[in-house]
Amino acid sequence: MSIDRLIGRTYLNDMDAFAVEFHYLSETSARLRVVDGRAVCETGRTEEVALKLIEIRDNVFFNSWREQNGSTVTRIDDHIANLIYASITMPHGQLYVLKGKLSECARPTVGQPSR
Repeated sequence: MSIDRLIGRTYLNDMDAFAVEFHYLSETSARLRVVDGRAVCETGRTEEVALKLIEIRDNVFFNSWREQNGSTVTRIDDHIANLIYASITMPHGQLYVLKGKLSECARPTVGQPSR
């Protein structure tokens, strides 16, 4: 899978700390929606982010961005093993190092226009 094949697709990123739908708009932008914030972030929050996206090897991508609230995210998305490895620094300085499941959404909500 090349970067081009990610465009227009939505993936559920399910980690211990929270779950997010992640929709690739282009090679340089994505829209995310927190579907379950658990105790870490606000459920329902939606945001468009500017990406730095690099294909490391077939079906494995390095992905990074900064959110409006100041959080920074760096991830490895492994579409072969369907795993995510993430490092997230929250605005208040809390660091999360996470591993989670990656799956394509059959019925995504994040790609839909805001109402």
